[in-house]
Amino acid sequence: MNHIITYFYLEHKDNQSTYGLQEKDFKKKNEYYFRCIVIFFLSSKKYNSESKHYFVCNEDDQIEFIPNFNFLKFCNDNNIKIIKKLSKYVTKQKKWAGSMYLFDSIDYFNENSLSANDNYIFFDNDVLIHDSFKNIPEFEQNNELIGYDISNDYMKNGQWCVDFNGISKQYMVDHEFTPYGGEFLLIKGDFLEHFIKTFKNIYPIDEFLTEEHYISYMISKLFRNKYKVGKINNHLRRIWTTFKYNNVYESDRNLKILHLPSEKQFGLYWLNKTSINNCNIYNKELALAYTGITRRPLYIKVRLYITKIINKLSK
Repeated sequence: MNHIITYFYLEHKDNQSTYGLQEKDFKKKNEYYFRCIVIFFLSSKKYNSESKHYFVCNEDDQIEFIPNFNFLKFCNDNNIKIIKKLSKYVTKQKKWAGSMYLFDSIDYFNENSLSANDNYIFFDNDVLIHDSFKNIPEFEQNNELIGYDISNDYMKNGQWCVDFNGISKQYMVDHEFTPYGGEFLLIKGDFLEHFIKTFKNIYPIDEFLTEEHYISYMISKLFRNKYKVGKINNHLRRIWTTFKYNNVYESDRNLKILHLPSEKQFGLYWLNKTSINNCNIYNKELALAYTGITRRPLYIKVRLYITKIINKLSK
């Protein structure tokens, strides 16, 4: 059984961190995220309806941010279990503060895991799933853990080229890091306890700011050559679609999992609106077009330009 999980740390209105969307309006900022959450579940439920789905949040009632849409009813109607979990690891509001909420989510499933042989798969919100997980052979192999190696984002020819989310290149070299992304993490049920115990034994590390720092350290230093760690890289990619940086490939349309961090306010937002207006029906081809993986429709291009201009003028 696959347990598909996404999570969100709802910040206090008067004490927001400086990561993610730089939206001044608290409700609007959370609307963007919750629209991503809805479209994530719509895509996952379409291709993995037999899997169990969960949304973990530090609130379970004050989460209605999408106008004219009942998020709680949506989850109930689609058998998505909402789990309230207060945070132990988001210690203060700073850059990327909420990313540490991943470990609170893992902690919950360690305490409430259903089966040693099940897969517990943790995703970022701005992710689309475009195939059944039955078609990902790595999920059926004897991996205790599967991560997403993002070496190509930070390294060239084995050498660190840029800092890693605020940690210097030299620190990463000295500690022999392999960078892993936080948008995907699969943990086998019988490995949950060891994973979270290992994390608790090293937390906190002063230099580390994000979940990616801890995941990378644990996989690179503590689990390497001791446990079977697989990679999801054949099926997932972090794709940027901005004017300044666009790394879309023709083959991306065939990916089983897409991470689209620059589309929260744009393609994923409009895709969510369209899906909701069409009775929550998910359309893969429309998703690819709206998010710029394939050619964007003209009316979406116009929206994109206008929105970006308005955002720039409002700063």
